[in-house]
Amino acid sequence: VRTRFFDDFLISLVSKFRQVVILGAGMDTRAFRISWYSKTHVYEIDRKEVIAYKNEILKSTSPKSDRHCIASDIKESWCDLLVARGYRTDLPSVWLLEGLLMYLSEAEVHDLLSSISNLTVAGSYLGADLVNIKALEGDTEMKKHWRSGFDEPEKLLSAHGWKASVVQPGDE
Repeated sequence: VRTRFFDDFLISLVSKFRQVVILGAGMDTRAFRISWYSKTHVYEIDRKEVIAYKNEILKSTSPKSDRHCIASDIKESWCDLLVARGYRTDLPSVWLLEGLLMYLSEAEVHDLLSSISNLTVAGSYLGADLVNIKALEGDTEMKKHWRSGFDEPEKLLSAHGWKASVVQPGDE
């Protein structure tokens, strides 16, 4: 469901933007699956070993975009690498943080959102999913991995210059 939600989000914007940044890209294959407009640049950022593994699996498949793989831990300095690969800070862009923020500490989430905000201009979009604070309670398997939750994503994103609309599970 989450993949479809974010596919629809990106597809709704595909005609308006030529820069898409997927942070913590993992095994995401949207650069190969979505019919991007000509000259759309999809930047995938993840750790070196993840990028290498994914590239090996996909070596005989051609992307439907200008795909740029950036091997970097998002907790480290990745912004200069993104710009060096052709990302233009003067053009609007779309950012995707799918299945990522809950694995970062609250401070790391704020650092990441600040970095993104410093690289974007008005008219850009950001898609992300979050868990609430209650999801961090109890003795669940996921809680062992999740490091942050936010009950009011609108306030979190607003603090970094974004106007947010929130869709809760079960909403249209």
